[in-house]
Amino acid sequence: MKKLFTWYGVIAVLSLVLSYVFYGSRGLYGMSLGLGSTAFNFIAFRAAMYVVGKTIEETKRPDAAGVFGILALFIKLPIWCICAMIAQRAGGAVLNCFLVGLGLVYFAAIGWAQAKNR
Repeated sequence: MKKLFTWYGVIAVLSLVLSYVFYGSRGLYGMSLGLGSTAFNFIAFRAAMYVVGKTIEETKRPDAAGVFGILALFIKLPIWCICAMIAQRAGGAVLNCFLVGLGLVYFAAIGWAQAKNR
């Protein structure tokens, strides 16, 4: 599993470098918006599901980290939508690279799920 996350890091850095090489600072801006907002989306969902599972198992109130996990669940969609609107208004390479970054994170989630089920 560590090897998989190492490859994810390499792919993220490589995608940021390639977006800068091909599209300049606008491409880097769009790719970082896409990767960052979608990664936050998955991390917040994962944290919230962990808190819900922990609360159901132990039947006690969540601590401060649990409250942050639930808050992150509620703010993840607005953050993602705001980043998408910023990319759309900037247009051109920003929007294209934002969508590629979004796709990379979703493909990484699919790969993680497949690796976890083996």
